[in-house]
Amino acid sequence: MATDVHPNGAGPRARRDAAASPIVATHAAVEPPAAPAPPARAAVTWDQVLLGQVTFALIVALVFGAIAYAAGGQWPPRHAAASNAATAITSFSQVTAAQRVAIAADPSGALKWDRSTYEASAGDVSFVVTNDSAMTHSFALTGPGVNVQSPDLSPHSSGTFTIKGLPAGRYEIACNVAGHKLAGMVATLVVK
Repeated sequence: MATDVHPNGAGPRARRDAAASPIVATHAAVEPPAAPAPPARAAVTWDQVLLGQVTFALIVALVFGAIAYAAGGQWPPRHAAASNAATAITSFSQVTAAQRVAIAADPSGALKWDRSTYEASAGDVSFVVTNDSAMTHSFALTGPGVNVQSPDLSPHSSGTFTIKGLPAGRYEIACNVAGHKLAGMVATLVVK
């Protein structure tokens, strides 16, 4: 049995493999397989929209809460020097000042002060607070570097509360008896 020998010394199988070899040049274009179509998106429901808005609102509230907390609980944040504990006025003096500001709770029992705005000059100030109503009240003054609170004033009584070195600025006068401030027992003190 004679075997054909390929010129490079390979046998019949090598010739058969060489004939089927991809080395043969063809001009047929080979196309890549088609990509699968993306899945169809489901329509957005109102529940999903509402959930997104609630989530966004909570994030915004947390951010503003963190800013307010960092500012010492005050919004908008006050200048750091104004809230410096070393210079803050947190209690009344026992000495009566020459400058006096008369403040009165409404005698009819309405939860308000007798005026919406009071004025004083910067320096030592004594607040003469009168409570001619049948309810217990208190006197609180808060503002730049000041946060003071009187003891409760029983019905038909008065008290004198002095602040030494009250700086110029705008202050809030309030009654901190439960519910009174929220009901509107608030006024403004302008110190020039």
